[in-house]
Amino acid sequence: MVLAIVAILGAIAAPRYSLALQRYRLEMAANRVASDINLARSLARAKGSTATISFTASTSTYAIAGLTSTDRSGEAFGVDLSREPFGVAIQSVDFAGTSTLTIRGYGVPTNGGMVRLTRGALTKVVTVASGSGEVSIQ
Repeated sequence: MVLAIVAILGAIAAPRYSLALQRYRLEMAANRVASDINLARSLARAKGSTATISFTASTSTYAIAGLTSTDRSGEAFGVDLSREPFGVAIQSVDFAGTSTLTIRGYGVPTNGGMVRLTRGALTKVVTVASGSGEVSIQ
């Protein structure tokens, strides 16, 4: 009888846990993208020069030009959202018709836009405002 009750409770809890895990990973990926965009804005302001982030939707990756990796010495900075711990896909990218976000020396992008992330049926959109460069997640 106890085993039957445990099995029923497990069957009820498993789908909720799975959905919660998917939602957590998607939020974590969206926060990572937003943080890296803000990092590029800070670098552009600090150096007084342009910073560029190139997104590739087909591989769910992005890279910040001119920045080296913090954990792989000598390699360019890049993030693969399809790998663990995220397991997220970049569904679409649109910065005035391109997949590249260019940030001018004052930390303001040349064009605003968005990056749409998905995991299963869940979606998050990271938006960059064109006038201010403010980053938000919906």
